[in-house]
Amino acid sequence: MRLAIDQAHNAAASGEVPVGAVVLVIGAVFMGTALTVRDLVGERAIFERERAVGLRPSAYLAAKIVVFFVLAVLLRRGVAGVEVMISGYRYLYIQ
Repeated sequence: MRLAIDQAHNAAASGEVPVGAVVLVIGAVFMGTALTVRDLVGERAIFERERAVGLRPSAYLAAKIVVFFVLAVLLRRGVAGVEVMISGYRYLYIQ
């Protein structure tokens, strides 16, 4: 962990973007997308029942997008909190 923090500090000092951070972000996006799609597919029966009583598919999708967006923001806040506890504010913002 300390090595990663030192690498991030060195990259920030030289103006580079750490490759490991990019890979982690891309991986997190793919994992989040996969989990969201899995959740939507798992609720197909619920969606069909809601559609049978007149719910528009766009309203269902909009509600899901709002819920998943809020959860993603809360999760990111939690991760940022852990980052601050581990390394302090100095590594959060690359100048």
